[in-house]
Amino acid sequence: MAITKEVKLLNIHIFGIGDTFPTMVLREEICFDDPNDDKLPSLSKRERYINMIENSGSPQWTTPDVSEEEQIVQDIAGAIWP
Repeated sequence: MAITKEVKLLNIHIFGIGDTFPTMVLREEICFDDPNDDKLPSLSKRERYINMIENSGSPQWTTPDVSEEEQIVQDIAGAIWP
């Protein structure tokens, strides 16, 4: 059997409330597993930062693409960014 990877969203933090563009931080747990391997599962945690993207040479900002994220991340992004 093949190794599987599962990513579990643990929590979401929003920093810079009241700033023009707050930053969203996703804390996730990653699990690699294979039922045929006694050394697995292997668990690790990571943080991902998602924020507005500044366009070079322009004062304009672009909203990051969160279309591949879980629905709750998309909903929060829609609430904190234009």
